[in-house]
Amino acid sequence: MSISIGVGKDKAPSVTITSPDDGATDSGVVTITVSDKEDDPNPTPLIYIDGVYAATGNSYGWDTTGVSDDSHTITVEATDSAENTGLDSITVIVNNGGGGGDGVVRKWALCIGISDYAGTANDLNYCDDDARDWANFLTSKGYHVVTLLDTQATADNIEAKINELLSNEDADDYVVFTYSGHGAKYRNYGSCMISADMVYITHGWLEAKFDAADSSHIYFTFDACQIGDFKGVVKDGRVGAFASNRDYSYDGTSDMKMGSLHTTRWKDGIITRTLKTM
Repeated sequence: MSISIGVGKDKAPSVTITSPDDGATDSGVVTITVSDKEDDPNPTPLIYIDGVYAATGNSYGWDTTGVSDDSHTITVEATDSAENTGLDSITVIVNNGGGGGDGVVRKWALCIGISDYAGTANDLNYCDDDARDWANFLTSKGYHVVTLLDTQATADNIEAKINELLSNEDADDYVVFTYSGHGAKYRNYGSCMISADMVYITHGWLEAKFDAADSSHIYFTFDACQIGDFKGVVKDGRVGAFASNRDYSYDGTSDMKMGSLHTTRWKDGIITRTLKTM
């Protein structure tokens, strides 16, 4: 990366970061060159990384391995003998392949099962049992499991526990997310999970949440009607299973005790709010 600074007579230094391009991904060294025809000596630039002073001089080597793989702002300013100051600033994305892991493999799971919905008309039979079965199985495999069962699984609680899950996991970890409950297609938003308090949680909203996950070792399972659009969460080596794409599913019998869903048709009057992709 290089930065060149040129100055016109009786004007502030014209500071331009010529490389890398603003918004580029980089892991190299910043080289600064300065020219000033009206001053002797030439103005010496100040270099800032993320608003923190880094160096003064005509050259500086920025070791990007010492910073996070993330967006960083480079700012350079130069002041001539007339106290005229010029500056330039860009944002670069550092990517040294660190991945954000800490070298320790941990296992995290969030299991949601809703049979007891607000009121009684929309209740199911075995979705909460599904979540318990998943939790027992995953616990036996060494996972730290959080469950949201029935009335615990409000929209706010679901969001809070997803945020908690994502704050715990890193690139070294294994993650499981399971959902068993009502599902439906909602207007222009596609497949939705339905929280215990009757909130439509869109697939786009959940995809945006898990886009922030560090781990590529994530397994999803969705046992619900019309839930296939949630396949968008499966990327970067992740795996998912979905009970249905366009069709309705069916509740289990007392013998099978499966959590798939019966054919409930939804009316707008039961919707209190919808979580959407921003």
